[in-house]
Amino acid sequence: MNSYLPQTASVSEDFQKRACSYEAQSRWITSDSINIIPYHYLSRRPTMGETLDAGGGTGYLSSFLLKKIPASSLTIVDASENMLAIAKSRIPGANLINTSIESFCLENDLKFDTILARQIFHYVNDIEVVLNLLREKLSSNGLFYVGQFVVCDNDSDKWHKNLIQKISKNRKRSFTFDGFQKAFKSNGFRIIECCTEDYEENIKDFYTRRTNEELEYNNFYKSVKNSLNENITEKMHIKVMDNNIFFTVQFCHLLLERR
Repeated sequence: MNSYLPQTASVSEDFQKRACSYEAQSRWITSDSINIIPYHYLSRRPTMGETLDAGGGTGYLSSFLLKKIPASSLTIVDASENMLAIAKSRIPGANLINTSIESFCLENDLKFDTILARQIFHYVNDIEVVLNLLREKLSSNGLFYVGQFVVCDNDSDKWHKNLIQKISKNRKRSFTFDGFQKAFKSNGFRIIECCTEDYEENIKDFYTRRTNEELEYNNFYKSVKNSLNENITEKMHIKVMDNNIFFTVQFCHLLLERR
């Protein structure tokens, strides 16, 4: 077996269970303010051409973009069959591939004019491997749109990573804004456009997305509350109220090309 190929069963099982509730639990997916940015980035060209949505899940972003920008074809790759079933009902003409991104990239010689990758990089085993594989899939003048939640600095990153790993061991990392950009620059991409927007999260919403079924909310709440200090409270804009903790992260939008 190729050493690049990941063990994706636990991630797949997670999204198999959450497929029907995924968009309701993850409000950012249907946020107009988040979705309009990739439209503005990609509408600089009259068509998206041959398009790959890597880890495209229920197909919401692809569907949103296709209503505004035509594409020659759309391929959605995702590890969850149940997520792809929703994508099929949303975009009947899409080519749906139920596998990992790594496996898909290694098993064919296809090239794409546009690649979309949103909120996937905290799940992959090796981000450098995935970035290099996706770079090889991008045509010489293609555009690569990436969307990912990030935090402002290393202290915030440590706190945020600790929080998300209490919820799910499938989430392997968190990102700072600078570190996320550096990952792409170091792996053969040039940043054309970049912006971030604040997004308020809360731990009750996080708790609904847990894969650790033994995690009890009151213990989770106490643990997170005890992890707070003046520095994190200020940087993450922490608000504690109604047996909940609210915090602010940033949604980072990148438009890239091959360097």
